[in-house]
Amino acid sequence: MNKIISRKRMLQIIVILCILGVTIYGLCFIDFKQVLQQVEKLPFFLKAITMILFIMLQVVFALLPGEPLELASGFLFGNFYGTLLCLAGSCLGTFFVYYLVMLFKHKIINLFFSREKVQEVEQMLSKNKSKFWIFLIFLVPGSPKDILTYVASLGNINLVRWLIMTTLGRIPSILTSTYLSASLKEGDIVSALIVLLLTIAMVIFGGVYYRYSVKKSNA
Repeated sequence: MNKIISRKRMLQIIVILCILGVTIYGLCFIDFKQVLQQVEKLPFFLKAITMILFIMLQVVFALLPGEPLELASGFLFGNFYGTLLCLAGSCLGTFFVYYLVMLFKHKIINLFFSREKVQEVEQMLSKNKSKFWIFLIFLVPGSPKDILTYVASLGNINLVRWLIMTTLGRIPSILTSTYLSASLKEGDIVSALIVLLLTIAMVIFGGVYYRYSVKKSNA
């Protein structure tokens, strides 16, 4: 049984790597600045709905990075509206993840994350059951929000409260990304550099704090 599972897992990884490889190869030939300039010409409503859907899909398909979409949102809509659209998409994505986990449990989680990582997060959450602690983890840029969104949905947590926690917790991370790209678009290099350095520092702190929490839960 373990061999069958490992073969299925290996096949999934191979397929995902092939898709990512083809995608990355294709992206090398795309002039993103020109693409964004063309997208800017679209009606605001159409652009906004598209951005929300892309952010939602990124949360559901957790293997996809969210930062490029957040940067694009800030470039296209500015800091304020870009942040609001990212939060709306993240909230919708978390909503769908919650019900996917309710329906499929570990089957859907193991599709995106390794069993070791899932067990690591489950053990950490079992030792730190405070919802406020989970909220603090979400507040820090660089923390593994994708896997936390999936694994924490396994617990007995109220959906409305969970959506509020995760949406508010994502604000610092999204805000820094949208502000960075919006500042670069406006030519404000100094502000962009300050935000970039601040983001790097916060990501490092978030990574260190998360690893500390994992070690503490394993002790």
